[in-house]
Amino acid sequence: MSSFYQPHDFSQYTTYQLLKIAEEAANAAANKKKRDKEAISKEIICMASEAGFPIKKIVWEEKEKSPPVYRDPESGKTFSGIGRPPLWLKKHGLEKCRIKK
Repeated sequence: MSSFYQPHDFSQYTTYQLLKIAEEAANAAANKKKRDKEAISKEIICMASEAGFPIKKIVWEEKEKSPPVYRDPESGKTFSGIGRPPLWLKKHGLEKCRIKK
């Protein structure tokens, strides 16, 4: 553990309270990670720009997920039709799993 961590006695808390603390900690960690990633991205873009690299070569947008085309009738899982087909699609067949529009 890092030096900032101080051990704490959690025995006084109820299960619900502990789960709530864990949920809040997970949310705080996710938000911190997102802010850190944004700050690092801005720093990289700034450094690259100062060095003369075209920003378009560095920055890329995340692609939108392809909409699902097939749905597993048993589990409800979906498949977009791009990439390796899941086993359930082979098991049930394309037509049975195709999502009706």
